[in-house]
Amino acid sequence: MKKLKALFLSLIAITLLGACSNDSSDSYDGFDYSGRTTVKFTANIADMGASNNEDNNWSLKDAIGMYAIHSGNTLSDDALYNERANVKYTTLSTSEIAEFKAAKANEAIQVECCDVDVIAYYPYNLAIKDYLYPIDVVKNEDVLYSNNVRNLITGDKAHLVFNHTLSQLILNVIAGENVTSLSNIVADKLSGTITEGNLDLATGLVSIKEGAKAKDIKTSVKAEKGQAIIKSLILPGQPIKNGTIKILLEGKEYVWSTSDETIVEPGKIYTYTMTINADGSWTVEPNGEVSDWTEGNADGDIDVLNPDKDDTEEPGKDIDEPVKPEDPNTGVSVGNEVIVMDEHFGINGKSRWDVKGDYFMTNNEFDTKNVSFSNEGTRLSARAINNITDKDGNFDKHVWFPRFDAKLDGKKPSTPTFKISNINTVGLNEITISYDIMGDMRTQKKEFINTTFIKVYADGEKLKVPSTDLGHKEFSDKYFTITLKIDKPFSELVFKSDSENYTGIRLDNLVIKGRKAE
Repeated sequence: MKKLKALFLSLIAITLLGACSNDSSDSYDGFDYSGRTTVKFTANIADMGASNNEDNNWSLKDAIGMYAIHSGNTLSDDALYNERANVKYTTLSTSEIAEFKAAKANEAIQVECCDVDVIAYYPYNLAIKDYLYPIDVVKNEDVLYSNNVRNLITGDKAHLVFNHTLSQLILNVIAGENVTSLSNIVADKLSGTITEGNLDLATGLVSIKEGAKAKDIKTSVKAEKGQAIIKSLILPGQPIKNGTIKILLEGKEYVWSTSDETIVEPGKIYTYTMTINADGSWTVEPNGEVSDWTEGNADGDIDVLNPDKDDTEEPGKDIDEPVKPEDPNTGVSVGNEVIVMDEHFGINGKSRWDVKGDYFMTNNEFDTKNVSFSNEGTRLSARAINNITDKDGNFDKHVWFPRFDAKLDGKKPSTPTFKISNINTVGLNEITISYDIMGDMRTQKKEFINTTFIKVYADGEKLKVPSTDLGHKEFSDKYFTITLKIDKPFSELVFKSDSENYTGIRLDNLVIKGRKAE
């Protein structure tokens, strides 16, 4: 009897292992040589803009480092997935969007059973300790960082988007009085700034190395007859005024500097203009410009830095006046229904989709215009993954409230939050809010969620959500609709989850409607 029991338990163990492992004919030493679970990576550099790499291309054999961690966790030893830490990947060609493969084939990132996030950086460095990437701007190498790849599943393709972690100083030099040409200008270094720091791979933040001293940084110069452009990388976290550039032309020496107190931020371009005259004199424009390090700065988002003027607004002038939402009541008769919002978070398709961080607010592809969507800096995301599909087999787009994590949600940023602002319900009564929710109850049949696990607030006032348990049997792959009534107009709606959310919860099909009041 004991032998039969032991045999039975062994069979169960083998069955469970087989459900979450590679086929034995393709796998040994823990690696799936069939390639079925190997993640296929491509990458581009987000908005290269004025980088030294003007063509925005990866070069053949460019090397990056990657870390795979269990989804929703912060990079650490405990969070590593399958011990994939600082895995070297290289490009296979020269192109703007490049394919990357593991330098050692059997170290490739493979995913099976679990959702995985990927963190990557460039250029590759073998000597990384405590997940801190050493930076020295003297090397004149741009340091890039990517953490946009989330919730990878078996055999997925993944596209890495790299962003700049350093900043750039651009000095426009204009030919002044009696200067016939700037072609022979010499300006070979930026002096006075600290060059050594660390990139925290867990957060993407750059800090100045303790005890680091100022060093010269090599500049690049592009000179024409009437104008010269001088560029240099600069380490974030220090005042821009620390930097100076010595300029030589036709035996005369000029020095650029600024009294600007601005602290350099990562991923920014700081642009200043100076005019030099043949008699050795020069003038520096007091107003610098700061813009995002983006290609062509497409949005025209430029701030003026003026050390001689404060930011006090003129009386009665509101520079940041919000855009007014379209009036849903236009042309509607009293008593008729008005649809204020019918939000499905984009059109379902065959591709995976995962929008987190700042991209949630800027690149969300949501349906409703003239309102503002925000995740308030929390782990809330919008996504579509292949385990949830519609009747046509398209991936379902929805807002995702990840399960509570005491290490992450107990501190700032707070628990997952979905905020919608600038909603126009003025002139309406009998207002209702309806939305669908579904728990991620794929693993245990005893799992359930309750409709109250998502808290709802209208203009800061908590709404009463009817309590209903949603069990695995009926709702593991089906949404449940919740409808709330509101007795007065509102402009802001907030959804939150907290420690009760132990599965992760999807939210979709958000509808706000009312009737035209007299």
